[in-house]
Amino acid sequence: MKTISSLDVTSKSCLVVLALILLLPLIFCWYLAFGNEPIYRPLQQRTLARRLGIETEGYFPHPNFPFSYYHDRLEKEMTIVEVHQLIQGYTKVLRCGVINDSAREIYYYYSNSDYSALRFQVEYYKGKFVWLQGEDEDWRTIRTENCEEGRFPVEPDGVR
Repeated sequence: MKTISSLDVTSKSCLVVLALILLLPLIFCWYLAFGNEPIYRPLQQRTLARRLGIETEGYFPHPNFPFSYYHDRLEKEMTIVEVHQLIQGYTKVLRCGVINDSAREIYYYYSNSDYSALRFQVEYYKGKFVWLQGEDEDWRTIRTENCEEGRFPVEPDGVR
């Protein structure tokens, strides 16, 4: 009986090709199961939850964490300071509009890219939280035109 080390080069090449043929369907099934979500996203979510001290019970598995967490925690009429104290761990944030009127912040998680980040939008009216809007990663609906990078600057007692 021959061992793998005693096989000739052609036989070893055939084994490698056979292994690839067997692995490709598994990779394809993994892709179908998770769609365009990066395969490491659940790990990123758990790491973020741990870093923020969030109990993961009830939030996992959930494809849009931390949006789901903030959706449960944000309350209408919260000040922008309170919202900023709650929302942490993002990779990028954009500010749009004028905070003394209608304004919004767009938070990016897990990536800086418009196409691969989990994004949600926090809406303010006169410096108070109004609502939270998420988006489907397959259908980008949050617009970033006329926005600047960074949160709205605020003092502890209000807008700067």
